[in-house]
Amino acid sequence: MTAVFTLQTLLFTTLLTVRVKVEESKGKA
Repeated sequence: MTAVFTLQTLLFTTLLTVRVKVEESKGKA
């Protein structure tokens, strides 16, 4: 496992989490 792969995975996970939270906020609003 390379550092680049780890960073890309972390970035993808972060973006996915943010998107989910944004969708939840829209649903609650």
